[in-house]
Amino acid sequence: MFVIDYTFDPIKREMNANMYFRQKWNDPRLVSQAITADIVGGESLANRVWTPDTFFANSMAVNVMKYPSRNSFLMVNTKGDVYYSERLQIQFRCGAKVSTKNDECNLELESYGFSMEMSFIAFFRQKWNDPRLVSQAITADVVGGQSLVDRVWIPDTFFVNSIDVDIFKYPIRNSFIKVKPNGDVLYSERIEVEFLCNSYKMQTNETVDCYLVMESSNYSRLEANFKLTCDECVENL
Repeated sequence: MFVIDYTFDPIKREMNANMYFRQKWNDPRLVSQAITADIVGGESLANRVWTPDTFFANSMAVNVMKYPSRNSFLMVNTKGDVYYSERLQIQFRCGAKVSTKNDECNLELESYGFSMEMSFIAFFRQKWNDPRLVSQAITADVVGGQSLVDRVWIPDTFFVNSIDVDIFKYPIRNSFIKVKPNGDVLYSERIEVEFLCNSYKMQTNETVDCYLVMESSNYSRLEANFKLTCDECVENL
């Protein structure tokens, strides 16, 4: 994606952008030993090749530049790699502002027929302070499993874009909790999460940032603030 120019309305929180929208994929059906050079064309070639059903989820209007002809370009190489580019004019909503210092306006890409799902297994650890657990009579950490978890207040955290969440329960529920004398609580569970990457950012042609969104069931953003405290916690994802 290459943005030519844009305008932003901070009151309506809408953006208009002119851009070259470029997509790249591999189609093994296009591999042929008879083809020894790249095939390049415009709309007529694009109509004969499978193209992704990509759309902009938060768009209000999308126009393809068509003067003097449709502004599209497609190239297929001998390995089946396809490069497709179109010049677009897009109007889209930016969503609510979440920071007083920085402003972001994300253009959300999705597919009609295909989903972008991810799954992982992790120790999901949460830490908070509960002043009700402070006691001068307790001089050491209190450690336990599910029986102790059931007696302590736990955050009502959930994954907004999850499809399925399983908690490991063999031979018993895989949970651990530690309460310190000052009221600090550390809670850990081993879980398997399957979620939909319905909001992601392309970094390069090879990598995608896919976001797992966490929220609280009963508390607003002003009442509950989630912070990631480890930058290198994920291995072999």
